[in-house]
Amino acid sequence: MNRRILQLKRIGARLKRIPHRKGYGVHSPFAFRLITEVISESYPYYGYTDIKKSLNTPRILSTKVLKLIFRLVNWLQPITILEVGSVSILEIPVTKAKKNVQFIHTETLDSLSETKHLRADLVFIHNKTAETLKETKENLLKLVHSNSLVVISGIGYSKEMKALWDNIQQDERVGITFDLYEVGLVFFDLDMNKQDYKVNF
Repeated sequence: MNRRILQLKRIGARLKRIPHRKGYGVHSPFAFRLITEVISESYPYYGYTDIKKSLNTPRILSTKVLKLIFRLVNWLQPITILEVGSVSILEIPVTKAKKNVQFIHTETLDSLSETKHLRADLVFIHNKTAETLKETKENLLKLVHSNSLVVISGIGYSKEMKALWDNIQQDERVGITFDLYEVGLVFFDLDMNKQDYKVNF
């Protein structure tokens, strides 16, 4: 998608989501903390400088999303992180947020889904079409557990991605979800009330 058009769509999405900023109207303590302490956090973390330096490589994700990944890793403190995409772009945000993490990059989930002992605490999927994501959904669900977080980029960029997001968040195996337009956050703790939160990001 043309970068200028994408930027205009992002601005339009933010304007529509103004009522959903900074946790307003959110009653779930878990969702409120995540929105206010992680998603909307504006503290200038030490790792941001290195994240900006890493953007000399071809940009696939915005600086804003990379900083969010840093904050999510810092908050979740995962042991195993799985990045699914054509190239790896998360090594700096991940290693700056947490030391001694098992970091795995793969282009597809086909081979990893057969690894019986692999359970990912955090999965980040980027640079994928709605069709390829739909094909790998079942393989993805084999790799997560009740405390896992899956982050999917580009969920608001096309009608196909929006439809896929609806399919994911309505799945009975999925718990709370957060629609940030640029990315979607998927949790799997079924003890929490299932709800999809739209967040102004």
